[in-house]
Amino acid sequence: MNRALELHDSRLVDVRRAGPDVILDLDGYVHESEGEPGVDDGAGYSQRVNVRVTNASFEGDASSWTILDGRIEIGAEVVDNLVVLPSRASSARRFARVGATSVLLEGAGTAVLVQGDGIDVRAEGPAKLVERYSRE
Repeated sequence: MNRALELHDSRLVDVRRAGPDVILDLDGYVHESEGEPGVDDGAGYSQRVNVRVTNASFEGDASSWTILDGRIEIGAEVVDNLVVLPSRASSARRFARVGATSVLLEGAGTAVLVQGDGIDVRAEGPAKLVERYSRE
């Protein structure tokens, strides 16, 4: 099964430091499909997702809020809204060119910007089924 985090429709739960890193804890909306997640038939789940940015700085609203838009930039590559799970800046195909890393999440009148030099995005714990969908 192929999986991807949809930043839109996810919820920022917490922003925390772990040494030099910043971790964004999300109540993520995760697409799962035998084809391309979010495009082909599949299911949507609610699952905890951690976005860890290494050697990072943080600015913005660390309270809990719903994400309306999101973008991850790794060097010259931009991933809008749908992030393959799991992903790492140093090994994932989509993030082959490691460079400056930024994560921008926007909500209703609020935002978070995290900048660093690498990223690790992974789902943790059980996934709760929200819906099944067909793209026919």
